This record gives sequence, C-alpha cells and structure tokens, in this order.
Amino acid sequence: MVEVLRAHDLPNLSSSSTDPDDWLAHDYDVDSPVYLLVYPAHQRVVCRWGIAWPVGGEATSTSTAAWRHVQLESLADPLGGEVEMHYGYYGALTKTAGPEFATARWIALGTMNLAHRREIESLAKTTPVREDEDGWGCEDWVKDLLERMIAAGVVSATTCHDAVSRASADAA
Repeated sequence: MVEVLRAHDLPNLSSSSTDPDDWLAHDYDVDSPVYLLVYPAHQRVVCRWGIAWPVGGEATSTSTAAWRHVQLESLADPLGGEVEMHYGYYGALTKTAGPEFATARWIALGTMNLAHRREIESLAKTTPVREDEDGWGCEDWVKDLLERMIAAGVVSATTCHDAVSRASADAA
C-alpha cells in the first residue's frame, strides 16, 4: 500500500547556509541584484511569487550560470487525484533558468551582499507556511518574508512596498 504524506508531514528538508546546494553554481561573496519574481498564472495554478538572485559568476540576465531561488514549492497529489494544492518550503534552491523563469516579471529589490542574501535564506526558514488558511497562497508567504526582511534591515520598507504594489498589479 502506498502512503501519501501531506506537506506538513514531511521532515524538514531545508538546506543550511553551511551546506548549500551549490553544486551547480556557488553564491560568491560579491554584491548581487536580488529580485521579487512574479511567475504568470497557467492552467489551474495562480501566479506564483518568489525571490531570486544570480549566482556563479557575472550577474547579467543573458549569461548567468544559475539562480538561487527562495520560494514555496507546490505539492499536488502524486497519483493525479483532485486534491487542493499544498505548499512547502524546503530551503533555497540553486537552479538554471528554465522557460518559466524567462516569462517571470523581475522586480528589483536592490543589490545585496552575501550576508544579506544568507539572511534572506535564514528568514525564509522561519516564515510559516499557513496552508490551513482559506485563500492563502505563495504570494502571502513572500509578503510575510518581505516584512521580515524589512524588520531585519535587509531591505527598505519603501522598496518592499513598491515591489509588492508592482507585483500585485501584475497579478491582477
């Protein structure tokens, strides 16, 4: 018999900054632009939000080795059943830019040093996933994370609130 676990039943799988998943590209101790990403809605999935920055070399939109992503992962029924979407956060992930990334709206949050980027990863680990609340989604998680970033002095309130306004306009 196959047992299907809900997202909150899974163990904490997040990586730590001392053990990053940087086999693809290392997050060097250099200043790097950090973006709020708004992925367009498709099929049954509402638009998703995330935070990302380039890693592994020079930071250009056309030639970047990889991107470090801080975002919720959507979890669905692996057997294809009709169940409500669940979200989980399992730590920051380093990935290449796929076609979905190219269609995302990039909203600049500023240029940050490695210590601030690691602080974003640390704050994300403590940002709760509230899947039990009706209508709650990944954009709410990112908004909560952004407020924590403001409180920690990682980004200014003005920059964050402007970015959220622009992202919300895109999502409408």
